[in-house]
Amino acid sequence: MKQILQILTIFFIFFTISLTVTAQDPFENCKDGATAGMPQFSGIDTVFFDSTTSSFTPEISQMAIDLNATGDSGFDNYAFVITGPPAWNGKNPIVDVTYDGTWDFGQSNLEPEPYGEYCFTGFGYNQADLDAATNNIIVRSILNQCCPSTADCIGGGEELDDILNVLINLEESTCEGGDSSTVYDIDTVVSILREDVSVAIGFTPCVKLSPNSYCVQYADIADRGTAISEFSFLGFEGIYPNPVVNEATVVFNAGEHDFVNVEIYNLTGQRIYGDGYLAEPGKNEYRIDVSNWNQGYYFIKLDDGKEVITKRMIVNH
Repeated sequence: MKQILQILTIFFIFFTISLTVTAQDPFENCKDGATAGMPQFSGIDTVFFDSTTSSFTPEISQMAIDLNATGDSGFDNYAFVITGPPAWNGKNPIVDVTYDGTWDFGQSNLEPEPYGEYCFTGFGYNQADLDAATNNIIVRSILNQCCPSTADCIGGGEELDDILNVLINLEESTCEGGDSSTVYDIDTVVSILREDVSVAIGFTPCVKLSPNSYCVQYADIADRGTAISEFSFLGFEGIYPNPVVNEATVVFNAGEHDFVNVEIYNLTGQRIYGDGYLAEPGKNEYRIDVSNWNQGYYFIKLDDGKEVITKRMIVNH
């Protein structure tokens, strides 16, 4: 598995280097204002799986993310990269990709994902970059080095999820298990792209990550009672009024006395407000003066150090 994840990094390096063979590289610069925005993730904090009925509670369709709320990202393509529970060195490995926020936790694969915490991060990219890589015979041979002839290997033009399925979710692999001490998470892969690869090729590939991530606990339905008490602390009730004219009241429930960070971002992902709030057990009302703010969409992020809740707010004077 780890050898296959190493191939993922090799893929990014080779696909970026392969772009330099053209005299006028169409992927050299980001579009003006390119951003991963602030996705409005669902408020679901725990998803339970019943192995006897192969069903989820709540239904995974409720995890869907409103992509319109991210605004114009400046990218041709947008996805959500999923990372799994910490592996070696405390890193969270990339396990899959979703385009709308819904995911079956690998139940459709030969080896479903283990129970634990899974996080979703907005990922802006251009499919044309991937096409340039998968249509390159050298890159394609690297991507397919663990792919048996009986599987659907990469042939060129695949989308991001298809590429990752070959790299990290391949049900049959011809590669032996490699060194398990190296784990490639999002930060590691992006760092290679932005730092190491940029030195080699003379420019930085344009990839943007959303400043907010959404994490959900995946648990056995038999542990439902304990999972709720262990994982759920913040209970979001609403923003009133919404749209907001002058003052917004954010209403949420807390399980105990705790410090909650309150941050607000605009559609480009720029942090425009930050404050700390000492929450009381039970119902809390946090007020924000927006009378001098520009009209438009904003995202409120509540973080108590245990979980993060992100909700959309509209300012309309």
